[in-house]
Amino acid sequence: MNKKILVSVIVCTYNRAQLFKNFLESFFSQEGDFPDCELIIVDNNSRDETKKVCEEYETNKKINVKYLFETKQGLSYARNLAVQNASGDVLAFIDDDVSVDSKWLNMVKKLSDSYMQYAAFGGKIVPLWENMKPKWVSFEGKYPVIQSVFPSHDYGDEICEYPIKTQKNPIGANMIFRKFVFEKYGYFREDLGVYGTQNKSCGLCEDTEFVWRILGKGEKALYYPPAVIYHYVPSERSSKTYIKNWYYRLGGSLTRIKHNYYDKENYVRLWGTPLWAFRKLVKPAFLLIFSGNSEKRFFYKLYFYRMLGSISEFSYHFMNKEKRT
Repeated sequence: MNKKILVSVIVCTYNRAQLFKNFLESFFSQEGDFPDCELIIVDNNSRDETKKVCEEYETNKKINVKYLFETKQGLSYARNLAVQNASGDVLAFIDDDVSVDSKWLNMVKKLSDSYMQYAAFGGKIVPLWENMKPKWVSFEGKYPVIQSVFPSHDYGDEICEYPIKTQKNPIGANMIFRKFVFEKYGYFREDLGVYGTQNKSCGLCEDTEFVWRILGKGEKALYYPPAVIYHYVPSERSSKTYIKNWYYRLGGSLTRIKHNYYDKENYVRLWGTPLWAFRKLVKPAFLLIFSGNSEKRFFYKLYFYRMLGSISEFSYHFMNKEKRT
């Protein structure tokens, strides 16, 4: 008799065979066996040795493994395919370039029959820097960098309800949902997420949009640090160039999420962009030129790039709307 599946662990990967192998080695080194869980691997059209790496683990006795292949390029496509094939009541999403704590899945399993008033959970994410953490990176103080850029998601060791400080929701590298939320509220938006859009100002926030959607319907989310992972941060990801580009895509992605709201508002617009978006460029541009504080200057430079991404998405949306009409 087959055992009921409590947890489906979902990992999507694309052309990162070696990093993915490191993840699998970490995952299969966890304490205990998991006959009541499954690992769903979605290969998002990889052209490297990813499938060969997966085959090494398909016949293991520790946990049931499902290998799926998604030809549509995009993280949201891959995650949605996994959700549709998941057997568990709890779905745990994790990145392909992380190492899991030895008790991670045991901690996730506890959610199958506890904290039942919560529909979503965010585990702790600790960055593993390839090089040392840059001195100019700070998550606290007057001029912080958003933790998600690396990503990091560390708000201490106390279990507590979101929002926490300025963080409203779990993030994709270590997020957990009860399956019913997908059945009730739909799937990840496929016009968001990595490779989820042709507009280069987007490429993030499919996880954010989904959590905001269910929270807006009255569901609740819990920060759950016992489920901790360690996220690899290559040197290029901690460069100022990468972070500026990330903020640009963040601005575009957040704007795309809110188009239904923006389209209803009678804003004065230029090339589809509300004039207030251009006005929001003035302060960071001024401080970029005249501030003598390098930390403050970089903070406003990131905000400037975020607004540029937002303006790019407004214009992209406007032009495509014009074509449709």
